[in-house]
Formats: sequence, structure tokens, C-alpha cells
Amino acid sequence: MAGHLEGSSEIQEGSFPNDEKMQKYGNLLFLLQSEPRHIAHLCRLVNMAECDSLLQTVMFTLYGNQYESREEHLLLTMFQVCTAISVPYTSKTN
Repeated sequence: MAGHLEGSSEIQEGSFPNDEKMQKYGNLLFLLQSEPRHIAHLCRLVNMAECDSLLQTVMFTLYGNQYESREEHLLLTMFQVCTAISVPYTSKTN
């Protein structure tokens, strides 16, 4: 994946990407929005200073429609997964 992204040509300033690139970008955004676990795992890979900025960007771009219950549910799911990843579950044994 990284090799594919690195091999892509740079977009010139003032020009628009072609339809294929726009379709791939749209698919990526849809995947990130509909599968919040990907963003949650990404939060684990960045340091705390970067995590705040990342979460702010995610909240306002991927889940910015505060009146849509689907986006609210996905955002809460993302936070739930973030919490579950950062605080491992410990079971009590007697």
C-alpha cells in the first residue's frame, strides 16, 4: 500500500485529480468513516500531542454531521474502541 501511494504522481497546484483518484479517495473516506476501528488503531500509533489534533480532524471531517444518528453512533464506537485499546481489559479471578 505504501509503495503504491509513494509511486503516485504529485498533484499540481491548481489542478484537480482525475476521476479514478477521486473515486479511490472517496472509497478511503467511506471505509474510515464506516469502520471506526481503523481510526482507533491509528490513534494508538501517534503520540499524545498528535492524537488530539487527529481526533479533532476526525470528529469534524468524518463525523461532522451532529444531527445524524449514524455518525454519532460511529463516533462513539470509535471512542469506545480507542478506550478499549488503550486500557486493556483485566478480568478479576478469585
